[in-house]
Amino acid sequence: TEGLARIRWEYITLHEKARRLQGLVMPRHDRFHTVTPAALGSYGNLSAWSGVDNDNDGLWTGMYVAAQAWRYAASTTSRGSDDEQEASQARAEAWRGYLGLEFLHNVTGVPGWMGRSGVRWGTKHGPGDEPLTGWTNSSKCFAGIDKVGSACCWTWKTDASSDEVVGHMTGLAHLYTHVAETAGEKRRVGRLLCQMMAYIVDHGFVLI
Repeated sequence: TEGLARIRWEYITLHEKARRLQGLVMPRHDRFHTVTPAALGSYGNLSAWSGVDNDNDGLWTGMYVAAQAWRYAASTTSRGSDDEQEASQARAEAWRGYLGLEFLHNVTGVPGWMGRSGVRWGTKHGPGDEPLTGWTNSSKCFAGIDKVGSACCWTWKTDASSDEVVGHMTGLAHLYTHVAETAGEKRRVGRLLCQMMAYIVDHGFVLI
């Protein structure tokens, strides 16, 4: 009722498709370095939006980190100046997404157990799946997300599930393989991978 829509074929390269999708994701779907939905201020108005928590923050962020890791690997196979810029951007995006995954791990205070999502204390958030699960508070601080010297007050969602594990595993594994270069970088990523797997094994392959 508001106008005419036209659907047409357009042939573009995979690189161009990726570039366009990248422009849709960031910065609108970046919330504390996790990839999350965005709520619009009004219907169809993309200039007014705000990030909202979601049950699959870790899953989507893990997929994003994996995509950036593949982007980095592809752009480092040639030596053109454009590829150097592409590689630099992909590496930066992959590590930025990693900060979101690391945050979801560390906010729980339990090595190997990730939160579904996190918000600042007092911020409106989605419902929990009560009475079994819900939201709980944490006062941990996080490098790359919290300001140095600031009060660190977070509320995180407690009911992570197997699809969250899949997202974290996928993103972290490809980050470790394709992007992490120094021993320190590999230790940082490997710590989360090993803690996550050990937590599952220690609980009889059940996500507790």
